[in-house]
Amino acid sequence: MSQELFDELFKSISEKRKLEYFSLLLKSDTMLSLKFVDYFLKEYEQLRMKAAPSFSLEDSLESIKTQAHDIASELSELDFEEPDWESWEGSSHYMEEWEVAQQLAEEEADEFWGNCSIKLIGLLERGDLTDVVEEFASIYLGISRAEINDPNNDLSDSANDYFFSALSETIKQSVHSLEGRPFAIRDFENACNVFVSFNNLHFKDDDEFIDAIAPIFTTAIQNKSQAEILWKAKQKPGNDIQLPPGLLNKVTKLLGDTNLWIESLESCFLEDFDTSKELMDYYYDHNREKFEEEAIRFETKFGRSTHIYLIEKLKPGTAFHVEVLGKHAQNTGSTDDLEQLKKHIDANELGHFIDSLHDKNTKAEFLAHEKAFDKLIVLIETSLVGNSFYSGLDFEAAISLLIKDRPTEAWRLIKKKVNSVLKDQRGRDVYASIAKWLKLAQNNLGLNIDVSTFIMETYTHKPNLPALKDEMRKAGLVKP
Repeated sequence: MSQELFDELFKSISEKRKLEYFSLLLKSDTMLSLKFVDYFLKEYEQLRMKAAPSFSLEDSLESIKTQAHDIASELSELDFEEPDWESWEGSSHYMEEWEVAQQLAEEEADEFWGNCSIKLIGLLERGDLTDVVEEFASIYLGISRAEINDPNNDLSDSANDYFFSALSETIKQSVHSLEGRPFAIRDFENACNVFVSFNNLHFKDDDEFIDAIAPIFTTAIQNKSQAEILWKAKQKPGNDIQLPPGLLNKVTKLLGDTNLWIESLESCFLEDFDTSKELMDYYYDHNREKFEEEAIRFETKFGRSTHIYLIEKLKPGTAFHVEVLGKHAQNTGSTDDLEQLKKHIDANELGHFIDSLHDKNTKAEFLAHEKAFDKLIVLIETSLVGNSFYSGLDFEAAISLLIKDRPTEAWRLIKKKVNSVLKDQRGRDVYASIAKWLKLAQNNLGLNIDVSTFIMETYTHKPNLPALKDEMRKAGLVKP
């Protein structure tokens, strides 16, 4: 049909008949109706806020139970015991049979989840908060009660956990839709009552449901009134639930009671990095002694994530400040961080610090930085003992640190390394590494006769190694 003919037809039909047709389309096509709502979202939100749908907590919990039963039944009908081999379209690379089975299982599971999550995603974007909580609870309970047939663990050690992970990822990707969305007071009260009552009914002795749904409330709560509603629901007799750190932090902060906020964050200190850091910030600003006292526990729990933060705030030169500087330098392997440490320790302490390092590459870097070439030579020499190709030390990097200041020793170690590796190692990656080491010597030691001679001896190695010759030619060590 031409556009002109369509336009003529469209104009010839009355507005009433066109509206009737469009209404029929919208009611019969969910995706089209959602697009309509998105187009008129402002008007929709105004109507939604004015609407006062009837609500019964008992009916809500029963509806969740019914929907969860349906979801559990559908999940239980999935059968991952016998993969659908005929649907396998092949791969660009070789895959073991178990890998194919795993991929087929995941594709089937993902297809199911894609259909299952559509309503939840739509509610996050457009629905009342009560509807969001009911849908999430239904899915969560359904997954927990499903008996999924996956005897070969193609999905995971627990097929149910695969779908819990999918639910978590969906919330992570879509929960931002709740940001800034308005919710009626009654809707917020209903949502909180459903959340708390459902948890008490099905997961009272398990924090996992609360942790799973927490991002929804953490994102949705925007003001003191909403925080008070959730706090009131939480505090009701029989509703003694523990909010996870992030949600607890947001709620108590919005309540505006500093003492309650501190008490709450202290109750979950070290359970979560961000909230623990926020409490540490408060201590730093208002109780420096408490900050110094808790800093050790904070660092012990969260390790390297705390180091830059603590270095900036701990009293310079104190024992713990120096300890954190050392740990940070050790983790980064940065000579700049080593220089910061040197401002607070003497030469003897510096020597002990470098000697104590377990990472050989960091140790090599620091030894070279401090011009401790004798110790660097010993470190490289030690790495040549045993299976010298996989010694834990980046030989090329270590020799690069040594070769300009100690060329003779560097060349001796290169020859020793090449001979050691060729004695019992084979393979293209081994030969490529040998070529790199020899190229390093050639570039730094120039036309040294011994270097040239050794390169040719390696090239003509007996027994003949064609792949080694190829790598040496590619490196430009010998002419083709």
